[in-house]
Amino acid sequence: MAAALRWLRPETYSDLDLLRKIRNAFAHKVSVRTLTDEPVRGLFASMTPADAHFRSLVADIAGPGKDWVQRPFATLTPRQRFLLTGAALLRRIIFELPALPVAAAHKVSALDAMGRWKQAPEAFREATFVILEAVWFVLFLTNEEAAQQDLLGGTQE
Repeated sequence: MAAALRWLRPETYSDLDLLRKIRNAFAHKVSVRTLTDEPVRGLFASMTPADAHFRSLVADIAGPGKDWVQRPFATLTPRQRFLLTGAALLRRIIFELPALPVAAAHKVSALDAMGRWKQAPEAFREATFVILEAVWFVLFLTNEEAAQQDLLGGTQE
């Protein structure tokens, strides 16, 4: 519906559709077990990779010792690429849903409607940081660190 109303860009809708197909492949094909199995590998390769700005925001949150975020995208593990790509897609959706209807109504670009990063509404920037924190948690935090911060709801054995 959001794509039909042009509240999402065609590229974003296409990536959502690819994500749906990847999910269905894992759910309905016994032979698909990893992100490198076909047809998942081909579907994932067709998705828009995380942009440089988003990756730099993740790197800022990750802190020292997590320099893999800035390595060339193709050198990351499939899991790292998938998580970064999915998080970047979520960020695009959060940006586009409120921005594109306003932009269309005023016949301007989405960036003109929302502004650049520093001029973006506070709610959008806060939502981006929630996504970044989730990426950080999944990608960087070890079980030992999570247990120390009591983020997993108990001790780890």
